[in-house]
Amino acid sequence: MFSRKPKPSQIVVQSLVGLKERYQHERLTLTVTIQAINNILDKYKKEKGEEHEGIRIRKKYLKITRLLFRLQALGQTNIEDVLSGKMPLEAKQELESKLTCFIDYLILYVMARRLQILFYKLHPTVEKFISSSSSSISLELDEIWEEHKVYEIDVKFAAEILRENQTLTSFRLCGDQTVGNAEAQILAEAIRENRTLTSFSLSGDYIGAIGTQAIAAALIENRTLTSIVLSGEKIDDAGVQAIARALIENHALTSITFHDGGIGAAGVQALAMVLRKNQTLTSMALRFCKKIGDAEVQALAMALIENRTLTSMTLSKCKGIGDAGVQALAMVLRENQTLTSLELELCKIDDAGAQVLAEAVRKNQTLTSFSLTGNRIGDAGAQAIAAALKENRTLTSINLYGIQIGDVGAQKIAEALRENQTLTKIKLAGNHIGDAGAQEIATALKENRTLIEIDLYFNFINIAGLQAIAVALKENITLMKVDLLLCYRNLDVAEEQAKQEIERLLARNKAMKISTLFERSFALVRQNSHAAAIEIYDAVLKIDPEYEPAKNSKNLALKALKEQEEETAQRSYRLKFK
Repeated sequence: MFSRKPKPSQIVVQSLVGLKERYQHERLTLTVTIQAINNILDKYKKEKGEEHEGIRIRKKYLKITRLLFRLQALGQTNIEDVLSGKMPLEAKQELESKLTCFIDYLILYVMARRLQILFYKLHPTVEKFISSSSSSISLELDEIWEEHKVYEIDVKFAAEILRENQTLTSFRLCGDQTVGNAEAQILAEAIRENRTLTSFSLSGDYIGAIGTQAIAAALIENRTLTSIVLSGEKIDDAGVQAIARALIENHALTSITFHDGGIGAAGVQALAMVLRKNQTLTSMALRFCKKIGDAEVQALAMALIENRTLTSMTLSKCKGIGDAGVQALAMVLRENQTLTSLELELCKIDDAGAQVLAEAVRKNQTLTSFSLTGNRIGDAGAQAIAAALKENRTLTSINLYGIQIGDVGAQKIAEALRENQTLTKIKLAGNHIGDAGAQEIATALKENRTLIEIDLYFNFINIAGLQAIAVALKENITLMKVDLLLCYRNLDVAEEQAKQEIERLLARNKAMKISTLFERSFALVRQNSHAAAIEIYDAVLKIDPEYEPAKNSKNLALKALKEQEEETAQRSYRLKFK
């Protein structure tokens, strides 16, 4: 009798069942098991193509693999070892009932969702790992939940962690498609009780006023959170007003971000009141809030003139900042004495607006970072910004990504770079700069001695511009990063050679800087100035995060500093009771 050919999903399951038997009898390690799973799916990928059931399954394994390897790094080599941990009997029985077939592809996904969460709170190996770690522990649930599909039962597990875990300092959940008011309320109640979390980020398309108000109520009682990010298109004025009232009572939060919300005039007025009354907030960001226009910007600006604590303000993808809004922001730059970072990204600012802001930046004495990314500026606005850079003495970073600067504007920026002595980072990516503009910038780089990083990717720079930058770097020994990903094309042989020469010279500059810093650190160590030496090693690791001598030297310095502090404490104690 003719036997019907099994469906693709049946083939995969049968193969996985066979692997399960090997797993149970031979006690395969996770590494071998995962490799075998991938081999099975590879086999059917070749036969059935990308749309095959096995390929869909494999996408789930990518997330699960990260979990399994993490468990293996903690010493857990198979599921029996994992389940033999000191977990509450009820939780263990529930897991075992669901994990009857460890390799079954339907169960693996459930396992990933449950064990990842439960382990943070219940498993002794992970608890030991967390308690011994000196760095912040972050629970980023959106990293393991596929397609942002987070359900109430998952959020309840997360809430349990927030109530009971004593080391977790950072929490992020992105469940755009499924997270709403009910989930926000569950987490808010946990935040109210938590005493260790310092950073909280929640994203959900269905979080409205009720969920936001619950989080606001929790903020009134919580005394450890310093940073909060709330994202969702249904977060409206009523929710923001509740958060604002909480911030007047809360004296711990220093940073707040609203993303994608329907924040309008009433919500902005409430935030303006926060800026007038709150004395701890140092950073506020309103990103992709499309109802914010000139009137709302004016309200924020008037509050910023009175504010004495905020150091960073971000407005991104708003309805548009016209003449009235720009004038209000310019007034802030003239009168506010605390703001050090201002980001006005994708706000439809034009040449005229850029000229008004540039004049204010020219006279400002506190701003260190300024961004106009994605606005409708062009060469006339770039010329005004360049004129400001010639006189400004505080800016260290400016972002002019995608503002339609051409060769004329690049020439003016280059002139400013010859005179400016404070700027260390400039972004000119995503513009219309060609070889002529690149050559002008290259000439400026021969004279500039403060710039460390310049981004020029996604412009229209060809061989002449690349070669000019390479020649400039033979004289410039301070620049350590030039981003030159070229616009939508592959490099020819000459361009590739020029790019390699640029990379070689940048590596030389990094090596020289590291050598100089290490010489300085040796002198500090001889003077027993270990804290200052640690700062030097941090600077080296910022240049090259994998530089082993800096890592080792920093560890030694940290140990010496600890011994020094203990000795000082003992000496003080002896003097006190002498």
